[in-house]
Amino acid sequence: MNYSHLFTERLLLHRLTHSDLDDLFVVHSDPSDPKTNAFNPAGAHTSLVQSREMLERWLALWNEHGFGYWTAIEKNTSTVLSFGGLSPKEVKGQVLPNLYFRFRPEAWGRGYAAEMGRAALEAGCDLLPYSKVIASVRPDNAPSVGLLERLGLEKYGEVKDQYGLSYLYRWTC
Repeated sequence: MNYSHLFTERLLLHRLTHSDLDDLFVVHSDPSDPKTNAFNPAGAHTSLVQSREMLERWLALWNEHGFGYWTAIEKNTSTVLSFGGLSPKEVKGQVLPNLYFRFRPEAWGRGYAAEMGRAALEAGCDLLPYSKVIASVRPDNAPSVGLLERLGLEKYGEVKDQYGLSYLYRWTC
């Protein structure tokens, strides 16, 4: 499977590039709606420098592991809606594909996160030697908790980081 470019019914999911920087900043700085980062413990980006640093980290993970987060583009409008998919993450001493997504508010409630999530889980099962995909979510992030459960992930633990407690979910291939 070519993980760097996937198509779903309504989305083109492609490997991040440097040209995604401006959209990455918009999605992670939430200029149109502060709810975009309401559950982001690190908070919204306040400068393009923060987004550039994030992009460089994400690109390095692609180069090192052969997979990473996508830019999600709506096929009909060519609008960048989101960043997400799977990227390597160390949790409790184990590196596993981590499911992540952050959408523009105008994409909420339209099923795009579930569509991207299903594509990521399917692709994740082809990423050998991994046999499971994980997701971490803040306990108060009810929309994401609900989505993870609808996608079939099961809660299996908790982890604390510098920002506080997260629930851990997993999908076994």
